[in-house]
Amino acid sequence: QCLTVSELLKSFHFEDKGVLYYDEFRYLCPALLYQIENKSCLRADFDLWGYSTVAVIIISLGGLLGVAVIPIMQKVFYNHLLQFLVALAVGALAGDSLLHLLPHV
Repeated sequence: QCLTVSELLKSFHFEDKGVLYYDEFRYLCPALLYQIENKSCLRADFDLWGYSTVAVIIISLGGLLGVAVIPIMQKVFYNHLLQFLVALAVGALAGDSLLHLLPHV
């Protein structure tokens, strides 16, 4: 199970003073390393990943608007629509790259 800081301090009979001194940290290191290696403190952020995936799918489906542009290429508002689609493409690429980098932070 994942122990909180106060639970760890209590199990080693230390007071929660808000400051952790070197000697206390030395005694806590094995317990901290055990929790890291045991992976008992990993959080599951399914909501974050779900919303991110839905957002990327919506933005990627927006790229299909380019197919709908072909019949209206001779219209007056074509340039404005083209600027919007380029901005959407840049936003989609930037968002996708941020979502790829997010787990590495």
